Amino acid sequence: MGWVLLVLLVLMAAGVVAYLVLRGRPPSGPGAAVGRFTAQLERNLTEAAQAVHRVVSAWKEVRDRVEAREEEARRWGEQARDALLEGDEAVARDRVARQVAAEHAAVALRADLEALAEARQRADRHYEALKQQLDGVRVRYAALAARQAAAGAGESVMDLAAEERRANEAFSQLTEDVAAAEARAAAAAEVSAAGRIYEDPAEIDRRLAALRQPS
Repeated sequence: MGWVLLVLLVLMAAGVVAYLVLRGRPPSGPGAAVGRFTAQLERNLTEAAQAVHRVVSAWKEVRDRVEAREEEARRWGEQARDALLEGDEAVARDRVARQVAAEHAAVALRADLEALAEARQRADRHYEALKQQLDGVRVRYAALAARQAAAGAGESVMDLAAEERRANEAFSQLTEDVAAAEARAAAAAEVSAAGRIYEDPAEIDRRLAALRQPS
């Protein structure tokens, strides 16, 4: 009787050990593959949302710089007109030079703004593509869990590999767009901070002549 009890205890211990070992293993099979891919997509989607936010922030920053430069050009123009009315040619010339420089900077920044707007649209599209893929994988995961046929499960896994490639491509494109947008915003900041005076005497003379004309 004692040896029977001993055998039972050994079998119970072996069962506990087997359970602990199996519990520690990562899940396998088609369902587990879909689950891992879904988790990866969710992480990518979170990062994509943050990336889109960065592009929008860069776009707003450059937009504000464009508006600031345009307003600056308007103020320099008013000061040039006032200086001419007071008969101060030197001050008027300086203010016109600053006005033209601000206008040129605004034009350059507006080109950056348009490029950032396009990057924002692309980032939005890539984000939506990732979101649609995540929704689609969730639906297919539910269908896969309900199917028991080995052939059907294998087919779903092969489709999943293609889905994963498309998701990785969309995420890579989004990452590249964000990097390019941030680089463009940084370059725009340098243009905005330059504060150069325009140095084309012919252009300045034309502006001064236009200011002297009666309105």
